[in-house]
Amino acid sequence: MSLSETTLRLAATDAVDLHLHTFASDGTWTPAELIDKLDSLDIRVASLCDHDTQVNVVETIERGRRRGIHVIPGVEVTVRHAGRQWHMLVYGIRPDAERPEAAAFLGLMADQETNLRAIADDARRRIEASGRPLPSLAGIVGTGKMWAYPEVLTAMVKD
Repeated sequence: MSLSETTLRLAATDAVDLHLHTFASDGTWTPAELIDKLDSLDIRVASLCDHDTQVNVVETIERGRRRGIHVIPGVEVTVRHAGRQWHMLVYGIRPDAERPEAAAFLGLMADQETNLRAIADDARRRIEASGRPLPSLAGIVGTGKMWAYPEVLTAMVKD
């Protein structure tokens, strides 16, 4: 379902949440748990905006569709400007989009994930090379979670 295919009508008092995360970034929900929570709160429109990844967007959209919840594809992109880090919310581009106008953004997201993972791998290697193993990071790597340098730093503090 897309807004162009169906008219979506909401009352002024209907609950909407346009900034949600799953375990793929810094949230705790799986796509199924997120949809269960939205349904329990009677939220009919929401947007999944994990940090720097859209790995759970398509599954969340499909689960929401089956439950009558319109999930807007989104992502919270980490950007730098004027020497500062910012988080920019981008809405409306599905990671499985085959539209030519989506290609540039999807390429940017692929590059973003690659660059963030490289920075995290470098930080992990330097920390472990200094004689400080990061066993708690092993619980994140390979789980489907978009792990980057914040997770490496969190593991360093924990371990």
